[in-house]
Amino acid sequence: MRLVEIGLTSEITDSGHQIDAYAAAVMLICDIGKNIEQRNRTGQANFADGPKLLPQITTYLLSVSNLNNYVIRLSLLHYFGFMATGGRNQAEFERVLNRFGYTVLDFLFTLLFKKKSESIALQFLLDNFSYILEASSSSQRIIHEIFKYYLLKRPDRCSLFLQTLGDKLDQTQSSLRARRTFLQHLGALLQVVGKINHKPLVYDILSCIYRIHDPFLTELSVQIQKEPTLDDEQKEFARTLELGTRSGQDPLNFLRTHKRGRHPSFHRIKQLEAFDQVALLGALGEVGHAKAS
Repeated sequence: MRLVEIGLTSEITDSGHQIDAYAAAVMLICDIGKNIEQRNRTGQANFADGPKLLPQITTYLLSVSNLNNYVIRLSLLHYFGFMATGGRNQAEFERVLNRFGYTVLDFLFTLLFKKKSESIALQFLLDNFSYILEASSSSQRIIHEIFKYYLLKRPDRCSLFLQTLGDKLDQTQSSLRARRTFLQHLGALLQVVGKINHKPLVYDILSCIYRIHDPFLTELSVQIQKEPTLDDEQKEFARTLELGTRSGQDPLNFLRTHKRGRHPSFHRIKQLEAFDQVALLGALGEVGHAKAS
C-alpha cells in the first residue's frame, strides 16, 4: 500500500523525468493489481489483505489517468479492461475509454499499418480488444468510428485485421457478448461500404462475418439478405458463405474464393507479457512524438 502511494504521489527532483517515473510506477502498480486479481480468480493463496489493496490501487490509478503518456494510458486500458471481465472496475473502465479510448486506438491502428511496428500493435490489440467489445454503447461508437476511418483509408490491411480479430474471438474463450458486438460492428461496416459501392470491401466484410461461429449470425444473415445497399451478386455470395458454415467448410477459404495471389498476413513475433507490450508500444510512441516535434 505504501508502494502504491509513494509511486504515484511523490515528487521527484528531476522534473524532466517526472512523467517517465509516473509511467514506470503505473506499469508496476497495474501489474501488482492484476496479479492479485489473477490469484483471486484461480483460487491461489494471496498475500495477507491483498484484495483490500485493489480499491487503493483504483483510486491512485484514476488520479493519473489524465496524463498524456502512452505507457500510462495503455497500462490503464489493459488493467481496467482485465478487471472489468471479472466484474470489477467496470465504471472505471468506461471512464478511461471515454477519456482517451479514441486516442489510444488511433495510436495503435497507426502502428498496426506500419511494417516495423505492426507485430507488437497487433499483439496488444488482439489481447485487449475483447475487453473493449464488452463495454457500453458509447464506447462502441468510438470503435465504429476507428473501424470506419481505417477501413476506408487502408482497406486491404484493415479488412485483414478484422479477419484476424474475428478469428481470435472465434477461437478463444471470448464472451458471447464480445462476439455478438463484433458481428454488429461488421454489419454496420457492411452498410458503410455498401452505400459507397466499394465492392472489394463488401466481399471482405462478408468474408469476415461468416468466419465467426455465433448464434447471432443467423439474425445477421437475415438482415444481410434484406440490405438494400447490396446487389444480388453480393447477396448470393453471402448465401454461399452461410451454406458453407452450415456444411462445415473451412471458413479460411472464404476470402480466397474472390481474391487471387499471395494470401496476405501480418508479421508475428513471440508472445510477450502484457506490460512488456506496453513498454514497447510506449517507446514507439515516444519515437513518433520526437519525430513529429
